[in-house]
Amino acid sequence: MSARKVRLPTVSTLYPNSVRPGHGIFVETRRRELLRSGEVEVRVVAPIPWSFSTDPRYGDYARMLSQRGGGAFAQAISALLASSPDRAQVRSYAEYFSWQSTTDAQLALFQKIALKCTEAIHA
Repeated sequence: MSARKVRLPTVSTLYPNSVRPGHGIFVETRRRELLRSGEVEVRVVAPIPWSFSTDPRYGDYARMLSQRGGGAFAQAISALLASSPDRAQVRSYAEYFSWQSTTDAQLALFQKIALKCTEAIHA
């Protein structure tokens, strides 16, 4: 009986693409070596190479990172830490947590984002 392969989702903006084929080649090399082992399945999600634009044609994605400085990051973290989660909800979530379900949901989200970005680019 063969062991189940480890499924490894990878999200990287440092990955070869049509615009910069040599960009982040070390990530591709690492992926290739993991695949060569035969023990790992690797799926790479590489967002569009030019990152999200603030151009209005990108809709909600244009507003995702309207402020990119350290101050905006600190403000977001402070707001997150100020809102204390309900312990019962956290416990319930932890008891039913599934890495596989989480990975599947993340991949579905990334595919949805990639599709919307592609549609916006070609609109």
